[in-house]
Amino acid sequence: MLFLITLLFLSAFTTQIFFSLSLAFGGLIAFASYNPTKNDCEKDAVTVAIVNSMTSLYASIPVFSVLGFKATTAYWDYLNILVLGRLNQNKFGLNCVSGTGLAFIVFTQAIVLMPGSQAWAILFFIMLFSLGLSSMFGNIEGVFTPLLELQIISESAPKELLSGIICLISFLIALCFTLGSGSYWIDIFDRYAGSVPLLVIAFFEVIGVTYIYKIKRFSKDVEWMTGRKLNLYWQITWRFISPLLLLIVFTAFVILQMQKPPSYTAWNPKYVCCQIFSELLIKGRIIFLPYQIL
Repeated sequence: MLFLITLLFLSAFTTQIFFSLSLAFGGLIAFASYNPTKNDCEKDAVTVAIVNSMTSLYASIPVFSVLGFKATTAYWDYLNILVLGRLNQNKFGLNCVSGTGLAFIVFTQAIVLMPGSQAWAILFFIMLFSLGLSSMFGNIEGVFTPLLELQIISESAPKELLSGIICLISFLIALCFTLGSGSYWIDIFDRYAGSVPLLVIAFFEVIGVTYIYKIKRFSKDVEWMTGRKLNLYWQITWRFISPLLLLIVFTAFVILQMQKPPSYTAWNPKYVCCQIFSELLIKGRIIFLPYQIL
């Protein structure tokens, strides 16, 4: 049991890091393509990692402060639940401390109870809007740049029109999240579109650069860009540590999935159509890997 809990936390931790750094999404590579040829990419990589870690630590202060405030105000409610023995019947209130439940349930309930709640509510939802907008910049660029560089679309095509078409397609797909069952669609996409595919893509990216393109050739390219040789840390990390860690996390996810069939949080988690759609989400992103490697 302890082993499975460890695997669960390891998988969740890795997925969170992937989302936080936008790894395997293509956004970082797309933005990096706009850099000059002679660029200190090593310094940029270290800076992005440090800034991301510091931002996460800084963001944890208000998050846990709000959670603590909410826990304090709801202390007697949860005490009554424990006394009445209805803890298992109130899973929704206990499981909403992550994902959309954290943003739209826990935070909003806490903000209502704060002094000056109107001002805090405006600031909070402006923050959510800015966060979603900034995330879309990277995601759209991760689609937009490969279409041009692979010459799938002519470079003479108006970039504004192409960006608008991508945004329109994304908008139409996202309409399913506004339905009455929208929270369940979000849960399916969150569990199966942003976990295994990212791990597999990142694993093959590392393998492709290290063992197919060859680490020596890649090191010479970096040396030509930065003007200095790569130290031993980077070479050991790319050759052994990163592939091994990704393989361990992927194996942990497979072991967890073998314990139960694909499901999602709903009144009928074994609904066949949702299981099929979950499998398609995983395989749909991985199926393009050979084309990306070539």
